[in-house]
Amino acid sequence: MLGSIVFAAVMAGCAGDSSGVPAIVRTQGYEAARASSRNPTGANHDSVSIPAGGTHTLADLQGPGIIRHCWFTMWSQNPDYLSQIILKIRWDDAPEPAVNVPWGPFFALGHNECADVVSAPISVMAGKASYIKYPPGMAAFNCYFAMPFRKRAEISVVNTGDEELRAFFYHIDYQRHRALPDDVCYFHARYRSERTTVGKEPNDCNVTAKNNYVILDTTGSGHYVGCTLHVDARKGEAGKWYEGDDMIIVDGEPLDEAILGTGSEDYFGMAWGVRRWFQSPYFGTGYHRWPPDGPEMTQLGQFSLYRWHLLDPIPFKKSIRVTIEHGHNNDAANKYASVAYWYARNP
Repeated sequence: MLGSIVFAAVMAGCAGDSSGVPAIVRTQGYEAARASSRNPTGANHDSVSIPAGGTHTLADLQGPGIIRHCWFTMWSQNPDYLSQIILKIRWDDAPEPAVNVPWGPFFALGHNECADVVSAPISVMAGKASYIKYPPGMAAFNCYFAMPFRKRAEISVVNTGDEELRAFFYHIDYQRHRALPDDVCYFHARYRSERTTVGKEPNDCNVTAKNNYVILDTTGSGHYVGCTLHVDARKGEAGKWYEGDDMIIVDGEPLDEAILGTGSEDYFGMAWGVRRWFQSPYFGTGYHRWPPDGPEMTQLGQFSLYRWHLLDPIPFKKSIRVTIEHGHNNDAANKYASVAYWYARNP
C-alpha cells in the first residue's frame, strides 16, 4: 500500500506539459505563504484554545490564492470530539460557507473513533500507540484538496462540545497568485446523515432511485470529486447494505442514461463485500469495526469508506444528484452519513 502511495506522489510531481518537462522543475509562478497557530512572542506555546460552544477563526486570507495543504492537531479529552468539532470555510464573502462539516466525517472517520487514514487528499495519523497512552484528540489531520479563492478565504473551527479545546494547532499552507484563470472553481464539502428505512419497489427493480440514500444533490456547474460514506449496520436491520448500487444523475438525465454501478463495495473500489481494512490513494476504508462476536467478513458493524474522483471527476453543467442504494433495492435499514466533495463555479 505504501509503495502505491509513494508512486502516486512521485508521479504527481513528475507531471508536465506537452514538452515533457516535469512541473516540479519549472519556475513556480506564485508566492508561498502560511497561516499558523505559532506564538507571535516566540514562546513554545504555539496553539490556540477554543472554549465550549465557541468559534475560532484560523485564517482570513486575501486573494487571489490557493490553499494547498492544511495540517491540524489538538489536545482533547472529549471522546466525542470528532463529531463535535465543525470545520467551516467561506469563499469570497459568500452568504453561506462552502464547507460546513463535522471534523471526523470530513477526514473519513465517521464513528467517533480515530484511526490512521492514508489517501491522496486526506491523511490522518491516529493519536495512539501501543507504548504511549494518548488522549483521544492527539492525532494529526492533513488535507491536500486544492482550494482556490479570488478575493478572500475564511477558515474557522466551531467547538460545539461542552469542554474547552485547550490546545489547537494548525498550519494552512497557501499560494499567493497575481490572478486565477476564469475557469477555476471553488471547493465545497457537504455533510448529511439519515436513518434509512426499507423502501423497496415492486418486482425488486429500482427504476426511479427515489428511495436511495442521497450523498449530494446540488445545482449549478462544476465537477464532483468524491465522498466519504459512514454506515452503522446493526444486527437485525442491516441486510446486505453493501449490495446497494451507486446511481449518479447528471443534469437531470433519465435514470437509464445515468452513471450506474453494481454495488456499494464496487463503487468504493472493493469487491465481494467490505471484507477488511484497506487503504490506497483513491479508495479504501477509513474505519472498520466488526461485532466482537462476529467474523470479519460480515455485513454488520461500523464502516467508513472513501472514494476520490481526482483522476476521474464527474462534471455537470446544470445539476448533479449522487445517490446510492442502501442494500439491494433499498432493503436495508441502517444509519448512514456522508460527506460529498465537489468544485463549483460559484463560491
